[in-house]
Amino acid sequence: MSVVLMDRQIVRLDRLVSEIHRATGAILTRAGVIRALVDGVVGNGLDVTSVSSEFDLRDRVASRFKRRGIKAAAFRHLQRES
Repeated sequence: MSVVLMDRQIVRLDRLVSEIHRATGAILTRAGVIRALVDGVVGNGLDVTSVSSEFDLRDRVASRFKRRGIKAAAFRHLQRES
């Protein structure tokens, strides 16, 4: 399976992978970050069955993280420039 991402999303993923490597020495790939984010969001119990668009889904996920006070670098990166 493949997924098409926008250029800005690829740039963000590359920056995130680089920042994680600089901060921790861990070697991650774009695909690994995407899989981790999907698993983290889908496994979070957020009911998204009534979303009406990609943007609605993004906003609901963002709202859920903000309510929980999560300040993870990955989430900040994904929200930047949105």
